[in-house]
Amino acid sequence: MKGSRAQQSDQARRAEMVLARLDALPTLSAVAVRVLNLSGSGEGGAREIVPLIESDPALTARLLRMCRMSNTGLGSKITTVERAVVLLGLDAVRTALLSVEVMELYSVSGDDAGDEGFDPQELWRRSIAVACASEALARTVKGVDPGEAFVAGLLQNLGMLALYRVVTASFARMVGVARRSLSDMASVSARTVGMDHRTMGKRLAEQWGLPHAIQDVVMFAGQSGGNLPEVSHRRLISVVTVGGEIARRAHIGFDGDFSQLDALSMICRSHDMDPDKAQEVLSTLHDRVAERSGMLGLHDAGNESALLMQALADANARLGELHHAASRRAAAADRGRRILDTINEYYTESAGRRHWASAIEGVARSAASVFDGCDCAVCWPDADGRWESALFDRSRCGQQQAIEAATDHELLHDAGAWASVGRMDAGLSASICKGLGEAGMAHVARLLPLRAPWGLVGVIALSGDPASQGFSDAMIEPLASVWGASLASVRQHEGAKRFGEQLAQAMRESARMQASLIESESLVRLGRMAAGAAHEMNNPLAAISGRAQILARRLEGTEGGEAARSIIDASEKLSDLIQGLHVFACPPEVYRERIDASTLVARAVRMARRRAELAGVSEGAQEVRLRVDRAVPPLSVDPDQLSDAISELISNALQSNARDRIEVRVHVDPSDDRLIVTVSDDGIGMTPETLASAFDPFFSAREAGRGTGLGLSKARRLVEMHGGELTLESTEGRGTVARVSLGDWRWEAERDESPDREAA
Repeated sequence: MKGSRAQQSDQARRAEMVLARLDALPTLSAVAVRVLNLSGSGEGGAREIVPLIESDPALTARLLRMCRMSNTGLGSKITTVERAVVLLGLDAVRTALLSVEVMELYSVSGDDAGDEGFDPQELWRRSIAVACASEALARTVKGVDPGEAFVAGLLQNLGMLALYRVVTASFARMVGVARRSLSDMASVSARTVGMDHRTMGKRLAEQWGLPHAIQDVVMFAGQSGGNLPEVSHRRLISVVTVGGEIARRAHIGFDGDFSQLDALSMICRSHDMDPDKAQEVLSTLHDRVAERSGMLGLHDAGNESALLMQALADANARLGELHHAASRRAAAADRGRRILDTINEYYTESAGRRHWASAIEGVARSAASVFDGCDCAVCWPDADGRWESALFDRSRCGQQQAIEAATDHELLHDAGAWASVGRMDAGLSASICKGLGEAGMAHVARLLPLRAPWGLVGVIALSGDPASQGFSDAMIEPLASVWGASLASVRQHEGAKRFGEQLAQAMRESARMQASLIESESLVRLGRMAAGAAHEMNNPLAAISGRAQILARRLEGTEGGEAARSIIDASEKLSDLIQGLHVFACPPEVYRERIDASTLVARAVRMARRRAELAGVSEGAQEVRLRVDRAVPPLSVDPDQLSDAISELISNALQSNARDRIEVRVHVDPSDDRLIVTVSDDGIGMTPETLASAFDPFFSAREAGRGTGLGLSKARRLVEMHGGELTLESTEGRGTVARVSLGDWRWEAERDESPDREAA
């Protein structure tokens, strides 16, 4: 509690320092702020705005110079502010003026740009893109002025600029944290400086006296529609939010946001906007930005080809970051697999250990095998509180010997004090390290407590820190639990004949739970990676497909046209595969309906036959026989999801080269009232290796290109979403039996008539 209060106090001090530095930042000119306020109040006509601009000679000169540099063809005719208003229009002059002002804020010296891993010019380009997208969207939304939307989009990243200017020295570290964790800068800046960049931008906008609508856009843009405040300019915030998402997908500029992309259609619906209109704006955004950049006299930025090449380079860089993130996650998964393998090996080797000395040696050997290159020792207190230890130096286990260690009996028997491997009493730690040093262990880098139901049963001392090998406490926790449970079991039941059975049961259950946990975490990581990759890859895929379609139309009837068509087909196949991964990333809700079992499996058979036809499998000699027990009452399931899962099993059976027939049977197990659906065939069956990996995502025993390897993985996920279980039994050369078992399946009207209730 004290640590938490101190941390909050430290964050508050950092936030106060940040706010104090905001006063030193460059500001918009008084004329620009006055123009903004006149525009927001509806009083900003040419009669009021032209004299305002002319009252600032420097601002007038910059505006006329920009007009002369623009590619509108009118530059030589614009010699006064009033002439600019007549030829370009009041809105164009107003937005151009504000663009000039804002661009001054984003300019940095050559020594500053790029040194911190973040280029303010990239933020400026992103701001222009958001402004153009917001302006285009505003033309399709009732009640939002396009010019106001442009200005709001231009200033919505004001907080990021303020953060960069205020904490330049630590900005690179914050960007690095956001990149590695695939998060946005709001959460990172809040943890680092005690205030997120959007709040910082809101304070700066208040300090400058900007209109309330602009202040709220800076503060709330980027949130979902349901979280926006009920203010009169709520639609403006929504327009800028969707405009920002469009600019991000177009890969124009960068604003420090590495978080996962949600579906654009979902974001549009959250803000009550038309997804099709947003897609239209996305498809033309590069042209709009190039045109607006040309009008502002930014000739390099106005080159459409350069914009497209930069967008492609940014997309490739983003894909590279995703690849590195996936590699890190794969390495973490590999370490998790090592933990599971160690648990299995420890269980196998410890089955015959019935004495305390052999159990201690087994724990030490197991620890040394998983933490490469570490010497280790196992320490434990006896019933009287005296500590003993056994040292293990990678080649042999030393003799058991006593060590001096201060012991608090209440602490040892407080199970809550040892709730995780990351918690170790400081006094006891120092005492154990001192005792081990005297016993011959020169260096102790980490102590891992081994827990029993009644408290502490032992401690593993390591000469190296597992964290340096990439093992987090969450990874070590299951292994330490197994070691602790093993020692606790030996201590309680040493010499008892029941020891082997109880230890085996505990180890099997622990291994099963850890296997389920690791598999679940792997699927979550796969799902997150798939969702991020899907969103990021769909944008380049859309660009590739779109350009290929244009080429196909232009080169129709030629060899180049056929090549373009091949590109389109390949893009569509990859897009379909990516969409298929969403079942792991965003599992759909289960909507239960009343349906007969025969109707459900008949639908599954039809779906499976369609899959077989698309896969080019001949089914002429393969009969699919349905056997639905008449006693099976109506089901309460999601028909779409469960029929999809069963169809995957039937589809595999259709492709198994069955000799006789394929049978689908539905019945109720009278012993536990579970609904059982079995799909059996007498085809080629599976090898033990194939069966062991059958549910792994992307695993397929067929030749490359014949299957995605997601069918059984998806089927099991859909069954588990119903609270059920999917299992496989297969013998090579004799066929396969897939079994779906559901516990919660009866339609509500049937539940009172279940055997259990009748017996009750």
